[in-house]
Amino acid sequence: MEIIIWLTKKSYWNLREYFFPIAQLPDEIMRAIESEAHDIVWRKDRAGEEQNLADYYEVLACLYKKKYVQHFSEQRRL
Repeated sequence: MEIIIWLTKKSYWNLREYFFPIAQLPDEIMRAIESEAHDIVWRKDRAGEEQNLADYYEVLACLYKKKYVQHFSEQRRL
């Protein structure tokens, strides 16, 4: 029974992504976000601690969400 439920959910998400793909940010914006996240984490951890990859991913996710909303809200206005 669990396999049927799992297959149903998996099929649903695959079909949803196929017919309604999630919009992606352009590569130049992604590079800028990654660079900014690296700079933020490096400045924060420069005081003697090692850079923490979890901090980098946390900052990256936050910046990504902010830029995603900003980019696609600007496109809706056009």
